[in-house]
Formats: sequence, C-alpha cells, structure tokens
Amino acid sequence: MDTQIRYRFPGLAIFAAITVCLSLGCAGKPNPKDTVMDLFTALHADDTTMVLRSVDTGRAWRSVSLDLKQPDDSLLTAIPWGERLESALTGDGRLRSRWTKMQVVIGETEIKADSATVEVSFIDRDTRIQFYSKMALVFYDDHWRIVAFAM
Repeated sequence: MDTQIRYRFPGLAIFAAITVCLSLGCAGKPNPKDTVMDLFTALHADDTTMVLRSVDTGRAWRSVSLDLKQPDDSLLTAIPWGERLESALTGDGRLRSRWTKMQVVIGETEIKADSATVEVSFIDRDTRIQFYSKMALVFYDDHWRIVAFAM
C-alpha cells in the first residue's frame, strides 16, 4: 500500500522539493537591488570596502558626468579613471558628497541573465527636483556589481 501512495503522488513530492529548495535560497543569484542599496548605505557610512565591492570602478567610470572626467588639477590627469571614480565615491569625493545630500528612491529591477538594471531617483532636498536614472549591474564573482550609473 505504501508503494501505491508513492506512485500516485509523484507530482506532490516534486512540488515539495522545489518549494523547500526555493525557501532555502537555492533559487540562484541575489537581488541586484540589494547591491544598489548597499552602495548608498556604504556611501552614508563612508565604508570604502563596501563601496568598492558594489561598484566595478574600472567599468563604471565611463558613465560618470563630465565634471568628474575634467579634473580641476592637471596633476590628476595622470591618475587612472578607475582610481578617480574610487576617489569620487569615498571620503570627500564629489559623487559621495552629491548623492548623500539627496534623497534616494530605488525603484524597479529588470534582470536578463547576468545583467540587470535598477531604477534610481535622486531628489534634491532643497528644490524637490527629481533626477531619474538607471544603474546597470553585471553578475560575476558570486555577486552583482554596478558597471554604469546612468543609462
């Protein structure tokens, strides 16, 4: 009689196994939105390690505004772009200063294989003007990394 029960409900066993796997985190990759939230948390805490874990500075520098790409000091032109971006995101850097002064709203996420975009809105606290952006992320080395700030 036991064998009849096992063979009558194989779909139930498969459904139970899938449910257990999904609830234990076997579903795969983490949510890219968490990486974006981690970035802003790290910026407010001035946590350089987490900022650099969240952003691929070697790729993301291409998407920053021109004022970061045109340094005030001609001595900075010898510094590689990735290091300039790292400097802009940490300490008294320009991006960190700008972004931590604004209210940030993180919106929808779109995932396609190992690529994703996350909507990010920056709201100026004084003027209440909203700046809409999308951050692009790529999944590698077991976590998502931001590779572009504005799309």
